[in-house]
Amino acid sequence: MNLDCTPLPEKWYPTVVNGEKACIFGEVESYLTSFDSKGECCAAYPLACPTTTTTTTTTRPAVVTPPCQPSGGKGCHWWPTLDDEMENVKCVYSSDWPIEAADMLYSDHDTCYCAFNDC
Repeated sequence: MNLDCTPLPEKWYPTVVNGEKACIFGEVESYLTSFDSKGECCAAYPLACPTTTTTTTTTRPAVVTPPCQPSGGKGCHWWPTLDDEMENVKCVYSSDWPIEAADMLYSDHDTCYCAFNDC
């Protein structure tokens, strides 16, 4: 809430429009989730910026969902994290996901993996 009556800055931010995630430009109330460019918003929230791509078939080994117990009020989900070299996104199944990943939780490995890697 802006109490001093000054105009709010216009920046790119993630939101939901007509039931779909999107990065839009407009007045923001939170600097935590606002960006100077659409590219920055899309990089931080890739599901908000769907792209049209050519479908290719890639054979990847099947991933078995490991056992998991809900913990700390959080359910078990696939969520993205960086690999040990901090270069590639991998998907982990657990209830130990950071709160920052709350909008990037997936029910299956392939959906998580393909949201961040070429599939």
